[in-house]
Amino acid sequence: MMEHEIASTTHHLAPTPIVEIAFRSAADTRAEGQIQVRIYTDCALASRPPMLWDVIESTGWTRVDSEHLLQWAKELPLPFSVDRSEALMAEKSTWFVPPPEPKERALWRYHPLRLIESMPWGKDVARIGFQMSAGPTQQGLQALTATLGCEMNAAFALRPLRIRAIANPSHGRAYMRYTNVLIGAAAFVGAGKQIYDFPPALTEMFRNTDVDDIAFEHVKVPYSAIYMHFGRQIDMPLGDGWFAEGAYVNEIRNIETGDRYCNISIVSGHESFSRFLAIDQGLEPNYTIAIEPVHQSMALAEAVELILAEKMAILQKDIDGEERMKAEVDAQIARGELPPGAVSAQSRNSRQELDALMPRHESFLKMLRLVVNALVYTNAYPDDIDEKWPEKTPATKLRELKKAKGRKETQRVQSELAKLGFSPVHLCGAKAVSQMQQQKPAGNEEGRTVALHWVRGHWRRQAHGPGHALRKIIWRMPLMRGTRHSEDEEPLGHIYLAS
Repeated sequence: MMEHEIASTTHHLAPTPIVEIAFRSAADTRAEGQIQVRIYTDCALASRPPMLWDVIESTGWTRVDSEHLLQWAKELPLPFSVDRSEALMAEKSTWFVPPPEPKERALWRYHPLRLIESMPWGKDVARIGFQMSAGPTQQGLQALTATLGCEMNAAFALRPLRIRAIANPSHGRAYMRYTNVLIGAAAFVGAGKQIYDFPPALTEMFRNTDVDDIAFEHVKVPYSAIYMHFGRQIDMPLGDGWFAEGAYVNEIRNIETGDRYCNISIVSGHESFSRFLAIDQGLEPNYTIAIEPVHQSMALAEAVELILAEKMAILQKDIDGEERMKAEVDAQIARGELPPGAVSAQSRNSRQELDALMPRHESFLKMLRLVVNALVYTNAYPDDIDEKWPEKTPATKLRELKKAKGRKETQRVQSELAKLGFSPVHLCGAKAVSQMQQQKPAGNEEGRTVALHWVRGHWRRQAHGPGHALRKIIWRMPLMRGTRHSEDEEPLGHIYLAS
């Protein structure tokens, strides 16, 4: 947008870059300094502030040193022609002061808290989430989209235009995908900010567990919306220092038909918190799938792989249909339905989306499998989940929560605590990890050994109760084996996590 404005302006008015040199100390000693390049036009001077092209900061400059910088500043390379260039010493009131970067907090390791408390649109997402506590609404979704656009434009305005022009993150579909993350975050707030934290040892067990016998219709989401945290998964890279980290899971039911839908939004974390905030360099990689009624009876792992494959096939179909779309647009132009020069961006945008998706496909699929295993686990072993509230949580509310009867009353108290800024963290897997750690690699009488490796586990629905009419999910846990006679030999016995 800004690049277009510059280009169109230079056609009528030659912009004037003015180099401003500002110091934070008035003394003739070494101090922090800034060189700023601002783009002025007659229009800018009359109606709005100039555009900031670049800011260069340094320590160790003196006012004497600055005299030697003036000539260099006049010769700064710019991407467009200008009539003149001036350099001046800026008054303190004209200094560009970027907003202070939030100080990272320990709980910001959880994506929703990091997003809500540190991003420009975080408070609005939380506010809309509270309003959508009964479930997503069309009005709420429109408000989220509008909030993202408004706040992102405001955030971009505070960043040097040169950085934005190089990064060029303004891809419409990327914003649409990110809106899905905001929907997940808003639903998370509306459901009382439920965080499920899976430690590395349990996550490793999930990696080595198959989900082939469980359909989504057999699995419930503990709340209408939750966030599942696994931590940055180094083996699931998403490019540019990003790694898959967790997922929002929210469930929606059609009151009239009873149909059930579930959205899973995979989100990522970066090794640098500053990069998470630098949205002008590109939005964080994310991916959302919608599990619809038609997928309910399918095995969970099969369903998520199918949905991801269907998405890629749709994008490829758009790309393959480029010539057909061009012919349709040309016909509409000929009929006067579109202006001359109009083009269809559908194929181009689909190609950009597919190009971004392909290198990340395996990482997204791995994270989806983790999410599937974690969902089944929360259903099968709720007693292996401990709830921990932050310090300074109001004791009266915690007592009220303890006395709550039924899920609806429990969610009401949790929602009130969430509005006060307190959220529980559900710590998962203490029993499972303890039982796994007690396993000991077996020896054999012949003394032959093989390297330590995993023997894969799986989930299954087991009959129980009167006449074996009931079903419960049990976990044949993966095993660590270090000694077997042969690679294809069945391990001695299976270990099941007690329900």
